[in-house]
Amino acid sequence: MLLRYYSQFDGQPRIANIASRRFRIGSAPSNELTVSSPFVDPESLEIQRSESNWIVRVLGSNGCELNGVQFQRGAEISWDGTSRLSVFPFAFQFDFEESSSNTGTKRCTAEMHEITRKVHLDLLQQMHYSGSSIEIPKDTESILALERAIEVNAIHHGLGENANAYLVHELAGTCLRDELLSLLITNDSESAKQIWKSDALWSRLASIVPDHETELKRWTLTCARKLFSKLENSQLERRLAQVDRAYWDLWDQLSPKLLRTFGMYLALRHLKKQLKDILFGFGPLEDLLRIPTISEIMVNSSQEIFIERSGVLQNSGRKFVSDEVTTTIIERIVGSVGRRIDTAQPMVDARLPDGSRVNAMIPPLAVKGPCLTIRKFSKKRFNMNLLVEYGSVSPQVAAFLEGCVRAKKSILVSGGTGTGKTTLLNCLSLAIPPQERIICIEDTHELQLDHPHVVFVECRDGNNEGKGKVTIRDLVRNALRQRPDRVIVGECRSDEALDMLQAMNTGHSGSMTTIHANTPEDALRRLEVLVRDSGLPADAIRQQIVSAIDIVVQITRMHCGRRVVSGVTEVIRFDESVQTIQLRPIFHSVFDEATETIQLVPTGCIPSFAGEMVRDNHIRLDLFLKGNRGTSDKESKQ
Repeated sequence: MLLRYYSQFDGQPRIANIASRRFRIGSAPSNELTVSSPFVDPESLEIQRSESNWIVRVLGSNGCELNGVQFQRGAEISWDGTSRLSVFPFAFQFDFEESSSNTGTKRCTAEMHEITRKVHLDLLQQMHYSGSSIEIPKDTESILALERAIEVNAIHHGLGENANAYLVHELAGTCLRDELLSLLITNDSESAKQIWKSDALWSRLASIVPDHETELKRWTLTCARKLFSKLENSQLERRLAQVDRAYWDLWDQLSPKLLRTFGMYLALRHLKKQLKDILFGFGPLEDLLRIPTISEIMVNSSQEIFIERSGVLQNSGRKFVSDEVTTTIIERIVGSVGRRIDTAQPMVDARLPDGSRVNAMIPPLAVKGPCLTIRKFSKKRFNMNLLVEYGSVSPQVAAFLEGCVRAKKSILVSGGTGTGKTTLLNCLSLAIPPQERIICIEDTHELQLDHPHVVFVECRDGNNEGKGKVTIRDLVRNALRQRPDRVIVGECRSDEALDMLQAMNTGHSGSMTTIHANTPEDALRRLEVLVRDSGLPADAIRQQIVSAIDIVVQITRMHCGRRVVSGVTEVIRFDESVQTIQLRPIFHSVFDEATETIQLVPTGCIPSFAGEMVRDNHIRLDLFLKGNRGTSDKESKQ
């Protein structure tokens, strides 16, 4: 059973897999679901499944709220699981559509992790391996010897045909499940391009038994025929979830026909892959990197690996075998792109060859042990039509924003972390006329501008002595000498904001950038704060902002994880009498309670530059009045 919950402070959606019919929620680690907040009691709620509903017992002194009604300690409430149950600042709701008694979470996870840890320790001692994969031989003979050693040590720790039969059964099932999901991904033509591929010799099975491999293919195709034919949704993410939910029921039906020797082969096959991933690859992250529907991987500690799917965080259920292995794999990741991390430099930002962004920290900065965040690079090219199709932006707003880009209006995209600012910037850039020259400046290269005349530049950290550092501000200043028609800065986060504003004010209108903020007002205030160090007076800074920025586009991530454009605002003027920047909402969001979605509608205000844009055929005036997507007369003739 999947329980969705979020905090009112950050709006970040989270998901927990609840396996028990009775569980507790609170801030103490002893609870089945631990929510960290000083406002939550150590034991806040106890929830138990009844015949037709859930019974909620209030244990904490702060009480809870259900459908706007407050309940105090000692109360017992009947809850259907769909209405929102709140314990400030968290709200909870079961997701019955995504839930199932047999969700895709691996079973026997603790036992699998423990035997992997024990065999890994044995390998380090017996084969004199160090943590570095560079020192481990990777020729066929050495890999074969390694796999044989894994077999011997696994059996030594109780994994055998006649011993620990249930664990062998579950490992074999997990092996088949991974093959099935891999087949589903590779059959999806769009997703197959995004798979993290490893062609290294070590990733292939050396101790192969041809007859067993033929049998594995037969079992995989049998399961595929039974499960894939029932898939209803065309989106890969939904298809993976449907297979995840149905697989273990099917496995329990088919596995009695599994021969013991074949089951043992599959169990050892899976164990060999996990251990080779640890010794040579990226350990438990290897599989997560291969799944295209996972957009972000967050290692909080060796025992906690979270992932993000569709904007929702969930615990992957995977673990590293030790802090030492976590540190080694972090070193392996950053070392692959020529960076280093150690006690002298315990924090690093890097970009993997496929474009994925990496941030890593090790002790003493990371208190719970080494931590890592990987924001995966998506090879899927988005455009405005796709955003409209996904419901991230309305047709009217899409047409208006594209018109603003063609009309060379400068745009500031505002939103929180992971709301899709970079994706929107990519989509907006598609409307830039092909004859214009663009200089694209980023801290870490993420933008995928599909444009014939674009120069990508990226800032650089200094060496150990601090020499050679190139900042975004340096790159913005240099870009102005490269004859750009437009300058695009991936994100304004420091004093480069002043140079960006000056670029927009000196013949580079139509430039774009992003900023972290929750509202258009906050975005402009934050921009002002970033420029303050320049020494300019506050009113001069506000005048610069008003002259430079035409439109602020606000992006929001909803509680369900969807990312939507929640507002489009025009920057009007600086009111000296009250010392504030005046804004005019052009499109604003309306929450539809029936569908629990945000709908963007015109406010009735027409932007001050609308006449100019209509005259030049960039937009039609009925765009602000009708629900259909407005297009220019020039476009309609084509």
